[in-house]
Amino acid sequence: AHCSIAMFGALCAAAGNIMAYRVVLQEHLQGTILERRGVGGVITTLLISGALLFLFGSHCALLGTGCVPARPRRVASAECGAIGLTLLIIIGKFSMGIVHYSAPCCACV
Repeated sequence: AHCSIAMFGALCAAAGNIMAYRVVLQEHLQGTILERRGVGGVITTLLISGALLFLFGSHCALLGTGCVPARPRRVASAECGAIGLTLLIIIGKFSMGIVHYSAPCCACV
């Protein structure tokens, strides 16, 4: 049950990042990310995507094996590190004002 809940959580986090970074995702798809955001935008997006992919994949592997890993603390440390990395990047982006909404329906009044 833990792995299923964790996989669902990783999918929800990925969906939340897609919603929060819809502008950055659009720039990636258009190929203008380097001109508009610079190398930092590409690196942070890849780090967050990699961390979420690792979380989802590790829980899929744990669910598939159906047993506790040989080194559970190592697995837990790696998963907590991935979550921590994602949180630090998101907090850093909020503190720098990078994540913002310019549409009137979403803008802070």
